[in-house]
Amino acid sequence: MAIPQHPATRVAPHALSASFHRWLFATALVAAVLLTTGDPLRNAVVTAGVFTLELNFGALPAMIASYDAETRHLLGFQLGFDYLFMPLYAQGLCLGLARARAVRGLPVGGALHALLWAIWLAAVCDAVENAALMLACLGPATPTQGWVATVFAGVKFAILACGLLVWLAQLRHPKVHAPA
Repeated sequence: MAIPQHPATRVAPHALSASFHRWLFATALVAAVLLTTGDPLRNAVVTAGVFTLELNFGALPAMIASYDAETRHLLGFQLGFDYLFMPLYAQGLCLGLARARAVRGLPVGGALHALLWAIWLAAVCDAVENAALMLACLGPATPTQGWVATVFAGVKFAILACGLLVWLAQLRHPKVHAPA
């Protein structure tokens, strides 16, 4: 069975660079908001902010308990705003991979389509992870919510790492033509 063509590979070659740069700019803008508002989420228990919560390995109740009400509200904002970040980073990385292939004249095969779809799956995993963290933030946090967040965050990070590694590997190939 053939893997369906990913929408990022349907963008006209002459429009790939502009499209990629727009998505990259939007991703960077939202990332900047998340980074600048996330500092109060760090404390002695939650040393790396949301990243610590994502990979909590069942310690989520103690982590959430270390926050006062105001910090929990900020965590809710961060988790909610992250839902805007998810499609931006996913589509941005997909367009970056498609653009790198196009300017290097590399074929777009089933493996690339599978990776591009997997990157969108990573964003879905991010959404599930955030839902588990949001439930923990709103009510009594449970180790189960922590494990759900950890498992889905692990899958997300693994897929995104593969996508970034493939993108870096593609950059090693010489350009066939300049990007449009």
